[in-house]
Amino acid sequence: MKILIVDDDLSMRLALSEALESCGFEVEAAENGAEALEKFSKDTFDVVVTDMRMPKMGGMDVLRGVKKIAPWVPVILITAYGTVKTAVEAMKEGAAEFIMKPFSLDDLEFAVKNVLATHRRKDHERKSGDGAGEGEIITQDERIKSILKILSRVARSKSTVLLSGESGT
Repeated sequence: MKILIVDDDLSMRLALSEALESCGFEVEAAENGAEALEKFSKDTFDVVVTDMRMPKMGGMDVLRGVKKIAPWVPVILITAYGTVKTAVEAMKEGAAEFIMKPFSLDDLEFAVKNVLATHRRKDHERKSGDGAGEGEIITQDERIKSILKILSRVARSKSTVLLSGESGT
């Protein structure tokens, strides 16, 4: 599992990286939001852990950027300046977890493992079709299979999609 750490504080970045590496995770770090989104767009990450308050691009902007690129990737926000309002806003934007500083490295490890387990469970349910039986489409037509493949990718995003064609076909 690969984790992207985003924090402008070098000592915090190193502490988080070392803690998660000691748990067996592969870790990459970025010192700001722009660098993080650049890395995220070029590589695959299973979780993003980002500080909220950073110069130029804060954690909420990182969260929004990650969700635009890969809405299924869990994002954990950490902050020393959090309020209930901020936490609610972060969750509405798609944050998987919101951690207040100071926190123990055990708390971080628990949060990362928890969001990964939740993500794996949702992914398994999606792939196994749990809860999807009524709307399942069965076809041998390669064109329809191609469309269904595209639809499965689009369904995970928050994008609006327009399907057009003749009625009843």
